Amino acid sequence: MIAFTSYLFELYKKRKIQRKKTIWIKIAIGLFIFGLFLLPMIIYLLKTSEAYLVAISYLKTDDQIRSKVGNVKRFGLITTGQVNLNSINGVQSGKASFDITINGDKRYKDITILLKKNPETDWEVISLK
Repeated sequence: MIAFTSYLFELYKKRKIQRKKTIWIKIAIGLFIFGLFLLPMIIYLLKTSEAYLVAISYLKTDDQIRSKVGNVKRFGLITTGQVNLNSINGVQSGKASFDITINGDKRYKDITILLKKNPETDWEVISLK
């Protein structure tokens, strides 16, 4: 990230000295900085969602995961995924998918966990990949 930022600023300086257009470089720098502020907010929202908390709780107690990585010590800092919720008359249903790195006693493992929520149930894990 630092190298990319340095590259953009150097390119901006070089084009400015040459009196060439710099608007696209300014736009790229602006989008990059905007993304740097947006990414932590998105990660925070994912990690505080009810679906993510259910996924983490499941992974901590799952025997299959425990046999592969050992006792779960922690999870990766950056989690990617999505949560899709539908609300009809205040009743929610939806699906969620998370790509999580698990750090265990034995080793690390990247997994994808899929969850679903029906109107009459809480979030439940439907598959691990």
